[in-house]
Amino acid sequence: MKLLTTLTLLSFLAATAQAQEFQSLFNGKDLSGWAGKTEFWSVKDGAIFGQTTKDKPTIGNTFLVWQGEVADFVFKAKVRFAGNNSGVQYRSELVGKPEDYVVKGYQADLHPKPEFFGMLYAEKWRGIVARRFQRVIVGVDGKPQVIGEVGDKAQKLVDTEWNELTIIAVGNRQIHQVNGVTTMDLTDNHPEAKRKGILALQLHAGAPMTVEFKDIGLRHLKGKDGKAAIDAVTEKAGNKATPVKRIKVAKGFQAELLYSVPSDTQGSWVNLCTDNKGRLLVSDQYGGLYRITPPAAGETLSAADVQPVAC
Repeated sequence: MKLLTTLTLLSFLAATAQAQEFQSLFNGKDLSGWAGKTEFWSVKDGAIFGQTTKDKPTIGNTFLVWQGEVADFVFKAKVRFAGNNSGVQYRSELVGKPEDYVVKGYQADLHPKPEFFGMLYAEKWRGIVARRFQRVIVGVDGKPQVIGEVGDKAQKLVDTEWNELTIIAVGNRQIHQVNGVTTMDLTDNHPEAKRKGILALQLHAGAPMTVEFKDIGLRHLKGKDGKAAIDAVTEKAGNKATPVKRIKVAKGFQAELLYSVPSDTQGSWVNLCTDNKGRLLVSDQYGGLYRITPPAAGETLSAADVQPVAC
């Protein structure tokens, strides 16, 4: 019997449920709600399109800034780029002249080099904080320490193809994912760590480049929702969830990652069924039995939501 280390739920997600879960930041038609240099940013084929050329370069990195603020959140977008690297700024701030659209703060780096794709770079601030595949803790002394690995070193990422970028930020924890696979996990206790700020999209100075963003969504997190969002994507020792993108499902259905089973406390789950109240019952191969109430579409589970059942 195949051992289950990740609980997934196949569910049909209506468009209305999706809308309740994430706020769309881009209408697919124009740059309403965004501000940046119009000579570089436009809308093309339903995507935000940024471009620099040999004849029209940017002097220094420039950004398209969303007219809002984020604190604890989940951000998702599909992106592709060519010619140079890009990135998504968050919990950041404008610096210098407002009309220059220069941004300082955390960045989920989008880079053609594999070791940098999805890393955390602190733009105009602290430089590289956590590279791809790294789990990092920054102490109150401001010094980063690599304490482990994350992600899948066999994962191939191509900058010119559409990739889904996910950013989860809750308190001092920040996690980046590309195509459902964690690329970086940071716990930031730096004395200058930022807990809120702006979102922005980057065009990099240097070689001519293009970058495109679409399907841009934001979900603000509060209270236990924040902890649940972090718990759902935290890779635990001896247990790594199968990325949702790798799971094939029937047309009209979508796989959701609900929960990664902590093997040190809940073993390895090998069976699943429902009871007469629509709850899920799962069994551990070593004899444990657990009960779960399925959450709403798009929600995740935390360890507190998994109830032991006396056998």
